[in-house]
Amino acid sequence: MLNVLIRDHDTLYMSSLKLFLSELFLSHYQRDVHFLPMFDVENVSKAEVIIIGFGPGEFYTCTPELKFRKKSIIIGIVDHEKETPGVIKTCTHDIVFIRRDLSLKDLQRKIISLLNQSYKYSGVDACRSCCVNKCNVLSLQQMRIMSRLSRGQAISDIARELSISNKTVYSQKHLVMNKYQLSSNFELLMFLENLQGKKRMDN
Repeated sequence: MLNVLIRDHDTLYMSSLKLFLSELFLSHYQRDVHFLPMFDVENVSKAEVIIIGFGPGEFYTCTPELKFRKKSIIIGIVDHEKETPGVIKTCTHDIVFIRRDLSLKDLQRKIISLLNQSYKYSGVDACRSCCVNKCNVLSLQQMRIMSRLSRGQAISDIARELSISNKTVYSQKHLVMNKYQLSSNFELLMFLENLQGKKRMDN
């Protein structure tokens, strides 16, 4: 029995992926798949394959549950080629990215290749790397501005409420978008929504 853990915002894609993986592992490895029900510390530690769907910029943020991984492969699902970073110095530094629109044939080839590799993972080292990596942490001012932007407040209202200039609000917004490789206001709002979702799960 192979333990697989999937977290993705697209429930239809996730359901299709489960069906695909069940058939793949049964036909190529004669192994049944057990899909772990919830993305939490206990199931992360049990999983042999972890698949995570990433929204815009989300792979630059910490996923603390992953420090409890043991020997597992981790696959990141992204929507576009431009969202695939080279090296990430966080708890997902060893992730293999796959585009969401990849053909079934290419997806099968990629997963089989990963499973056939001799895979080693050190959760402690990855966690330490993540904890000391401060480059992708928002400043207090950025958090205050982003919180208000996510609620739909106008730039001028945010500036007045925080007693700063409109230019400062625009500047901090631009810095955050650059930091997380976000190319539009829509991607920024999606990113902020995902961040808020993570905070709700942590609480």
